[in-house]
Amino acid sequence: MYCFTCMNEIKINRGEFCPYCGHPLKTQAASHHLAPGTILNAKYLIGNFIGEGGFGITYMGKDLNLDVRAAVKEYYPQGLVNRNSGRTNTVSVSSSIPGGGEFFKKGKWNFLQEARSIAKFPEVQGIVNVRDFFEENGTAYIVMEYLEGQTLKAYIRENGCMEPSACIRLMLPVMDSLEKFHQAGMIHRDISPDNIMFMKNGTLKLMDFGSARYFANQRKEMSIILKHGYSPEEQYRKSGSQGPWTDIYSLCATIYTCITGVKPENALDRMNQDTLKRPSQMGVAIRPEQENVLMKGLAVSQKDRWKSVQQLMDMFLSAPRPVPSKNRLPAIIAAAAAAVCMGVLLIVVTVNLLLSDTKGTAASVDSQEIAQTAGPVDTKPEDGDVKPAKTAKKISVPDVEGLRLNHAKKKLKAAGLKADIIYTESKTVERDYVISQSPAAEKKVKNKAVVTVYVSNSDLMQMPAAETQAPIPTAVSAPTAVQTPAPETTAPEQPESSGKTLYCCASEYVTLRSEPARSGAELARVYSREEVQYLGLAGEFYNVVYKGQNGYVIKDFFSEDPNASLNYSSGSVTDSDSALVYYCCASEYVTLRAEASRDSAEIGRVPSREAVQYISSAGEFFYVSYNGKNGYVLKNYFSEDPNASLNYGRN
Repeated sequence: MYCFTCMNEIKINRGEFCPYCGHPLKTQAASHHLAPGTILNAKYLIGNFIGEGGFGITYMGKDLNLDVRAAVKEYYPQGLVNRNSGRTNTVSVSSSIPGGGEFFKKGKWNFLQEARSIAKFPEVQGIVNVRDFFEENGTAYIVMEYLEGQTLKAYIRENGCMEPSACIRLMLPVMDSLEKFHQAGMIHRDISPDNIMFMKNGTLKLMDFGSARYFANQRKEMSIILKHGYSPEEQYRKSGSQGPWTDIYSLCATIYTCITGVKPENALDRMNQDTLKRPSQMGVAIRPEQENVLMKGLAVSQKDRWKSVQQLMDMFLSAPRPVPSKNRLPAIIAAAAAAVCMGVLLIVVTVNLLLSDTKGTAASVDSQEIAQTAGPVDTKPEDGDVKPAKTAKKISVPDVEGLRLNHAKKKLKAAGLKADIIYTESKTVERDYVISQSPAAEKKVKNKAVVTVYVSNSDLMQMPAAETQAPIPTAVSAPTAVQTPAPETTAPEQPESSGKTLYCCASEYVTLRSEPARSGAELARVYSREEVQYLGLAGEFYNVVYKGQNGYVIKDFFSEDPNASLNYSSGSVTDSDSALVYYCCASEYVTLRAEASRDSAEIGRVPSREAVQYISSAGEFFYVSYNGKNGYVLKNYFSEDPNASLNYGRN
């Protein structure tokens, strides 16, 4: 048998937990995920899922022929396809979405194109390696090397900003790989800190080539792929000339974020008034020569940027190091002598600084570097070093398995940890109770580390009724009320532009929301002239897919015409008559019901003092979102005040 978390083979099973990683050996998968233990293409063993986005699911895997771990990416556009892996692994396109079949077919081709793009560069150091790709189960799969580490975005968030020279050195292999990519006539178009993996061995690898396109001999307009702050102005226009200079902007924007901790302003905003601060203006200790190279790569106009990544690398590498002052070394000796007299052992610190090397390996240090690095009472690291993170005390992960979710979250919070909640079906654990956790109890982790908590969403006592109840659709609005008129957003209409691409005609942007209500949580911002893929209609909202996220946008701000007149009213306003969040003030709990009726089926329970996301009103009920489920709760048991007096009535 195998542990589906670490994919190690366990020849002798002596318990319920993996002897290698400590995770539970018994796992459960969501109904739309491939079940752990599934074999693909007769040689790839599927383990637990490790990530899910709007267009795909990534699983831990193992190549049984080569006996190595792998990451297996499955094309699975949410809201467009369905699967119940308890019956079949085959993916089926939803028949309720007009034009869905064509959209799925085109998306699958683009998905496989990602694999073809990366497969052209086997074993290139700075790019994730693709080992295989194929079609099966009515969809497609990409098998990639398994990268052990964390995204550059997560690394910076955890460790703080990087020293400029160190950041540039780390980026050099990525730049070199990108140059090879460009020489083959292709551009990545989606470089950012969350698409670069910081490996455990201290190197970087570029990932996610799903947006890659050929730029040589362009005959058609490029599709619009945007990541605000990292995309140059030409990516905002279909007819914008894209090439190596496009990736250069994104790469330099990524370096800018790594050394300043601040994402650059949107390129379109910079076209009107460029207020982007130089890193030195933000207190970053960067050499002027390096800063000039970086800022040229961030030029708003493509004609002002470097024309190739090779040119960018050459300029970074040729940026001269400053000549140290000849008077600094005696100053060190004087400072060290004074320190000894004071009983402070600064000599040890000075020696450590002189012998340190940014890559953690032995390195020769010439006299100039010694003179430059050491200085009187200088607490800054040597030029080129990543600023060391503060030594954090390890925390023992508490055991939350079997606890009710709200108690588990409180226990993790009290220990200084964060909870990532994942709901899944269970035949043995009641709804809202913890099935398992990762890392396992007693594991040592850093302060504020994330603990993944798997929570049951199954009603064990009501399982037969639940099987006969129609599931709440994801691409349309909420269920219609029984006794009271349902909110306007619960009556989906047939759109005029079914299955087509829509374009944002707001003057600035439109908010992509989690629910078809102006009070819905903000998922993203769709900027003027950007495109979305239409899925359905819910009252005054369109249900759309934008950059892999499924959400709702106000339909008045979208058109099938990419050049439609701009709408200068606000597309981001929230419902002023409603609170975004309400808190349960019942003495024990409030029943979350499928319909706006006291006799309606129970689909969950909201414990006292728990928060819900308001969507709309229906008579004596609020229509809300709670723990991934939408339903109705009695208004009398909710308040905008989290500390409101408890209501001891019966609900």
